[in-house]
Amino acid sequence: MNRPWTQLPERSNTLALWLIRWIALRLGRLAGRALLYPITLYFLLTTGEARRGSQQFLRRALAREPNWRDQFRHMHCFAATILDRVYFLTGRLEHFAMTIHGSQSILDQAESGRGCILLGSHLGSFEALRGLGVHQRQLPIRMLMNTAHNPMMSQLLDVLNPELAQGIIPVGGPETLLKVSESVEQGCLVGVLGDRVAPGEKAVACRFFGQQVDFPTAPIIMAALTGCPVILCFGLYRGGHCYEVHFERLAERVVLDRRCRQEQVAVWVQRYVDRLEHYTRAAPYNWFNFYDYWQDAPLVDRARVKVRRPQRFARQLEMGWQGLWTLLLSNMLLLVTLGLSGLWPLRRVWRTARDTPCQVVAGDWVIVLGMRLQHNQVSRDYACRLERAVVLYRADPQRRILLVGGQTGCRDSEAARGREYLLARGLPAEALVVEEQSLHTLDNLRHARQLLEKYQTPSLVLVTSRYHLARSEALAQGLGLCPVLCAAEERLRLDLLTVWRLVVETAYLHWYEVYQRWAHWIGHRHSPAEIR
Repeated sequence: MNRPWTQLPERSNTLALWLIRWIALRLGRLAGRALLYPITLYFLLTTGEARRGSQQFLRRALAREPNWRDQFRHMHCFAATILDRVYFLTGRLEHFAMTIHGSQSILDQAESGRGCILLGSHLGSFEALRGLGVHQRQLPIRMLMNTAHNPMMSQLLDVLNPELAQGIIPVGGPETLLKVSESVEQGCLVGVLGDRVAPGEKAVACRFFGQQVDFPTAPIIMAALTGCPVILCFGLYRGGHCYEVHFERLAERVVLDRRCRQEQVAVWVQRYVDRLEHYTRAAPYNWFNFYDYWQDAPLVDRARVKVRRPQRFARQLEMGWQGLWTLLLSNMLLLVTLGLSGLWPLRRVWRTARDTPCQVVAGDWVIVLGMRLQHNQVSRDYACRLERAVVLYRADPQRRILLVGGQTGCRDSEAARGREYLLARGLPAEALVVEEQSLHTLDNLRHARQLLEKYQTPSLVLVTSRYHLARSEALAQGLGLCPVLCAAEERLRLDLLTVWRLVVETAYLHWYEVYQRWAHWIGHRHSPAEIR
């Protein structure tokens, strides 16, 4: 959570938009919800910033240290509302049980012919409010949206409901306030999300969950300038097909005195924040600000965390929606074929693990893939890889050994610990080259390729554990490398842990092959080796 929310990448693309629409509308909500579990697990493992943001919030909301089940439920709630967004935007409200609180206030406002500011937040689903208002109540709703930060969401809205897309008011331009004023005069309900501050936007510090947090002043100032009421709205997801929609009048009119304008704005924003905290505590898993909302850690401490404890899995699989949806396709294919589509990658993983030799004659460079340290020490499997490098070097002392692997949760890098291990085994320092930036298998191979390009090396030997050989070979080939494989172990041992690892590698390889074929079919310009 070292970055503001505007710098967090939007994890979507055209393929993702097409798939989410197709799954929701063609396969149905039941099938779509079944697929939410692997999707949620994917995000839980891969989005380090979101995971830490969830943990930071849940620690406050639950008044205890959240476990992985709490974080999974938090992200699953978010994924469920994203899926339901398709139905709300297309007017398919028959799938849902909607309980509405305070509906009379919004109906009276619409019947009066006067517009208002409909002040919401990233709590729950604003689409539930918009879908309910547009399709069921025929309410004239327009929405302020940061289209520059959410271009894909704008595309999705345009595809699913062009009429609603036309009602978006872009935030940030000089004409924003003018369009808001025109909409209010025309009797529209102008939706605004008031819980995030964009860079350069005016804000005021408010008490939220026991700590000062900046909130934007723009919604209150717009209400004061247009002279319209402010109605709070929260669409809370309650699990399954149930939603609760809450409307609550915050102000009939906001009047600001020039002499104490800032203080009065702060009072109105704090009233909004108090109600936001009330509803957030009532539905904590509906909080969808997955970033460093409270800015807990001092800058020096956050810098130290970033350098010393990078999140391995957040970097390992984080490739955006292209990877997510090919993961989804891979899982769907396994499900539809009852696992038969995984037999070929399983055969490849098994045969490569079983048949790869551990003695290699050719090869001027030996690349040893790193492995996560255990309590800052070399693990058993990593030690096995390093011992194989010792054997290869002693068979040909002209070889040089490249150790790849950065800091993956411990104080020292994998490569640095590997170098210490090999020095202790008597290998000379000049024979060892260390790369300490990479955090996962693909990163290992990418950095190895970059480093070895300047050496113009003619031949490579790739050393890793037997269960890991097939995927490493596929990724290396995807990057244009043609290494000779060398198994770390003398032979394949089929204990329970190794069998489990073979199954996991099969799933990875199946995913990679699905990605490769899909990327080729759609003409994706990135290398299929993006699968980690």
